[in-house]
Amino acid sequence: MASYLSNYFPYKLLSLITGKTFKAVLMASGFTFNRATHKLYADISGSELPTAYGYTAGGIVLSGAAAAQDDVNMKGTLTFNNVTFIPSGGNVTFCGAILYNSTDNIVCGFADAGGNVTAIDGVGYVISNLIMSIGTTPCS
Repeated sequence: MASYLSNYFPYKLLSLITGKTFKAVLMASGFTFNRATHKLYADISGSELPTAYGYTAGGIVLSGAAAAQDDVNMKGTLTFNNVTFIPSGGNVTFCGAILYNSTDNIVCGFADAGGNVTAIDGVGYVISNLIMSIGTTPCS
């Protein structure tokens, strides 16, 4: 017989970190996220875009962290406000973003752009649907 976490538990875990500072780090073309080995910012920083054209290495600060309990999909979620990045002085190409908690320096997830995207000089590029979730899989 399998035991399951309550849907409330992941929500409460995520609620504990909503007051932390989170950032979205833009990743260079060709980066592939490995959830087994990419645990810290240091593990992925070598594949981050360099400071240039309006982007600063270390990431873009996220706002509006809100935890929610999702009883339909059996998980807790942490969502953030959309971020608008406006390149200055040149175009910026990236393949996605790492979301991390800069206080604890723990990588929290990967927002995949679905291939490379190019943010055009002087035009706002909106990074949206920034969601982190924890499911309620069986306990053993």
